[in-house]
Amino acid sequence: MACHGDNAVSGGVLPDLRWSGTLENAEGFNNVVGRGVLTNYGMVGFDKVLTPAEIEDIRMFLISRSN
Repeated sequence: MACHGDNAVSGGVLPDLRWSGTLENAEGFNNVVGRGVLTNYGMVGFDKVLTPAEIEDIRMFLISRSN
C-alpha cells in the first residue's frame, strides 16, 4: 500500500500494479512478490513474511482492482 498506492492506485512514482503483466500468472507474480526476482530493480521479496496464499490473495485483489 505504501509503495504502490492506496487501494492499488499508484501515485505515479512506482508502477501501478493494476496493469502489471505478472497478474496473468500466479507463478510469475509469486516470483516477483514472494521470491524477489526484481530485487535489483527495487522490488524486494516478501516470502519471509507472506505465505503463498497471502501472495495469491494480493494478486486476486489487484485483479479485482484492475477490473
